[in-house]
Amino acid sequence: MDKSNELKVTVTLTDNNGKSIPCVIEASNGRIWIAPQGYGEQSAKKGCGFPIGVELYDGKLSVMLWTDLNEGNPLIVDMENAKESCVAPQGTSPVIEDECPNCHNGTIGLENGRLVCRGECGNDFGSHKHL
Repeated sequence: MDKSNELKVTVTLTDNNGKSIPCVIEASNGRIWIAPQGYGEQSAKKGCGFPIGVELYDGKLSVMLWTDLNEGNPLIVDMENAKESCVAPQGTSPVIEDECPNCHNGTIGLENGRLVCRGECGNDFGSHKHL
């Protein structure tokens, strides 16, 4: 691999109350991985996990989120509806077509600025602004 396409940086996320979390961001092999300190994923050793990933898969930008350390499968968010060319008419609510990782029986959609399961569990995945 061409080393000029690799990157590793550490940044610190700080909220409005002064709480902060250092994050390692690595870019290599066409993917971006983010590891907030103290967060991980099931298959990684403690302190070595990257619970957030970004990749181009089958020509589509996707974000992978391991939202539960005890669950092996990530939530995969297809970002195609976030393209600037996909602006929806005013008053409509976009749907993120993805199987809910909790109930496996619904899609993930945007409701009042939050990602929620539109299936049987109705799980609230939080603010889409954090994705």
